[in-house]
Formats: sequence, C-alpha cells, structure tokens
Amino acid sequence: MIEYEITNASLEEKIKIQETWLKNELTGNVMNFEPKTGNGLSFIRELEQGLLIQAWDGLLHNDFRLFCRPVLEGAPIIYMINFFIMPDPCLIEAGRTSSGRLKKLNLRNSLVMSTNQSEFAFIVQKGTRLRDFDIIFSHEWLLQHFPTPKINELLSALTKEGQTAVLLGPISNDDFITVNEMLETVFKGEWDIVFLKSKVMTLLNDTLGNLLLEKKDEKETIATEHIPVMIAIEKKLRSVLHEKMPNLEVIAKEFFMSESTLKRQFKQTYGKAIYEYYLDKKMEKAKKMLADSELTIAQIAYALGYEKPSSFIKTFKKYFGVSPGSLRNDEIE
Repeated sequence: MIEYEITNASLEEKIKIQETWLKNELTGNVMNFEPKTGNGLSFIRELEQGLLIQAWDGLLHNDFRLFCRPVLEGAPIIYMINFFIMPDPCLIEAGRTSSGRLKKLNLRNSLVMSTNQSEFAFIVQKGTRLRDFDIIFSHEWLLQHFPTPKINELLSALTKEGQTAVLLGPISNDDFITVNEMLETVFKGEWDIVFLKSKVMTLLNDTLGNLLLEKKDEKETIATEHIPVMIAIEKKLRSVLHEKMPNLEVIAKEFFMSESTLKRQFKQTYGKAIYEYYLDKKMEKAKKMLADSELTIAQIAYALGYEKPSSFIKTFKKYFGVSPGSLRNDEIE
C-alpha cells in the first residue's frame, strides 16, 4: 500500500503539497499522477482568494491511503468538501463523524465535509477508478458568501466533544450530474473562471443546505446507481445529433434496461422526457450552426439528419417561434 500524510495549513500551501505528493508540477492547472500511484490526472485551481478547487480522475495501480493530519491549534480554519462519484467504493477511517467515532465506512456516490482540524484517512483499493471533485475554502470566505445563522449550526456539527468531526452525506441527483460535468470540463480544458465559479456556488448552496437537513427529501436520494447509466445515455444522445432520434427500444436494450425504466430514470435525472431533451440539444446545435457557420439552411438540415430541409424548417419554427432564415437575417442585420 502507498501511504501519504498531509496537513493542509493554508490554501496557499495546497498546490505545493499536491506537487510534492504527486512528484510532478502543474501544467495549465493539470498534473499527472505519480506512475507508481496510478494512471490519471489531477486538476487544481484557485478561483478567488479563499476558494480553491481540485479534481481527480484516474486508475490506481496500488492500494492507496491518504492520511489527513490536523493542523496545530490556532492555525486558520480551512473547510473541504469531497464529492466522490465512483463506480467502486473507497473507505474513510479513523477521525470522527458528527455522531461519534468512525472506524471504516464505504463511500460511493457520497460527499464528505471536513476541516484541516479533522483527523481521518481515505483508503482506495488497487484497480479503483478514482473520480473525485473537491471544494476547499477558508472560514472567512464561507461567512462572507453564506452569512446565515444556519451555517453556524453546520460548523458546530463539525465539532463533537471538543474534537473536529467529518460530516457525511449522499450526493443528490442534480449535484451528481454537475460534478460529473465539471470533471469532464476541467480535464478537457474547456472551462473558464465564470463557469467554474457558478457551478461551485450551486454545489455549495445545495450541499450546505442538504447537510443542515435532518432528513433528506426522498427525491434527493433516489436510486443514484442509475445516474452513471443516465449520464452515458445522455452522452450517446449528444453524439448522434446529426442523426434521427435513436429508437428508445434499441437504447434500452443497449443499456440493459426496459424502455419504461429508461423513460422514467432519464426524466428523473434530467427533468425532461428523453425525446424533449434530445430535441433541445438538436435545436441548440442548429441555432449555433446558423450563427457560427456559412452553411445554407438546407446543408444544416442534412447535417442534423433531416431528410428534407422543409422538415427541419418546420421543427425549428415550432421550437423557436421563428424560421431559421429569419433568425439568420436578424443576426446579419
């Protein structure tokens, strides 16, 4: 087993710690895993003073244990929320939970909130696909952006009998999708600060609110094991926008489920019927092609899988309320 021990004394030291740990240097906010640890990438970026994000995506070659040692008394408090969206569970051990001593607990599609005064360890087994997104922020930043008395309740829950605890919780459907989107975006380099900040604030607002709830709403904890499959199906839909909408029976068979389950779980995850979602993406692409290319309307129609331009024009006008020709003319003018 490969073992590391870290102490997060400040946000400024976080990047140096990660470079030392992975025995690598950042290149455009991304660094590779140390070869003996695994094959993958780590992303780290300070979004503003007091707010940092990091992401992990890779396959581990060895059993791995990361021990988080508490800082010395009097050091500035740093909070961290880890979002684990992994097909295989990892373990958290030692430390404390808000309800008492924690020995070992499986984490899978779960979140963990801790501070740099918490004492615990993450353990991930060899062969595990590590997919994790972390938000790290200072005490001052938290109070500035979430100035509500309820936050004090949450911070109090992180302390139990004089010892700093960790808070555990499930990841909601919406947050699972957001975290997955951010992991894909940062490693492809298709991000900007505004995008990252907006997503991080959404995640924090949801997460801090959910951790304060004594009981989770049923909708928030529905069958998260289906979400990775729904994400794969959504990717498939976006990859075939140049074709006709795939037959639902064929998609259901490809992903080993019934057509009724496909319809129900997709709408539950994305808030729309599968055809409605597919049409939204196709029309968004059509509008972008009209604005960004010099293709004729007929060429765009064929590029999007329509057999006749008239069918595309009819669908576009019904969706946007204007014809593609008038939309292009308005933009030119």
